[in-house]
Amino acid sequence: MKLEYFDLISPEPIPYPGVGGLRSPSLGEVAKLGIAQYYAYIYVFSLDMERVCEGLSLLIPAESGVELFDLLISEEENRTLITDALTFFLCGAAVFDRTIAGFRMMEGDSELGQVTRENYPEVSAAILEANHVSSGLPSGKPKNKRAAEIAAKLKKAKKAQQNAGSSRDNDLGNILSALCVQHNSYNLTNVWSLTIYQLYDQFIRQSYKCQNDIASMRWSAWGQEPFDMSQWFKSFK
Repeated sequence: MKLEYFDLISPEPIPYPGVGGLRSPSLGEVAKLGIAQYYAYIYVFSLDMERVCEGLSLLIPAESGVELFDLLISEEENRTLITDALTFFLCGAAVFDRTIAGFRMMEGDSELGQVTRENYPEVSAAILEANHVSSGLPSGKPKNKRAAEIAAKLKKAKKAQQNAGSSRDNDLGNILSALCVQHNSYNLTNVWSLTIYQLYDQFIRQSYKCQNDIASMRWSAWGQEPFDMSQWFKSFK
């Protein structure tokens, strides 16, 4: 499923045919859940067949027809984790149903959709994208040396951001705090209403703004080459 940038930065759930709705949780919701549990949910959706087989010391021939989803739901502990994670990131409550070997997304007595081995890879990828685990940088070739320097720094920062949680600098809490210090309106009182995607989006935008402001100041003082005044609103997706 292709997720539009407008939908990703919106606080509203994204309609997902056959599944129900996809949502990026707010920082307040993550705080209530607990950051360790949030990372556990993200981790389970980032697993691939190779990592699971390695962890379980399994050797599964490609012709066997066994898929990642089959392995994940084969153990009750994993099923419980995925049930809770789907409930957190999708609309409705996930209920495991052995008759379909998958999960039904329920809202009261109404079924919103299903997550099965057929659509699990797409659903998990969409969940990761809605949590800004993977996204793009401004497209197009930089138009001058200064823009190229900014782009290079952004790529470095973006690569680090994609491994959020792997170091203190890229920890979710540190990014949240840093944005509150730099931003004109976000602070530790009102930032909790932002979704996870909005937080990372604004963090990268703010980082880019800082770089662009410095570059424009240097150019206004010593610049000789043309400067792209529209650089500040280049697309990040």
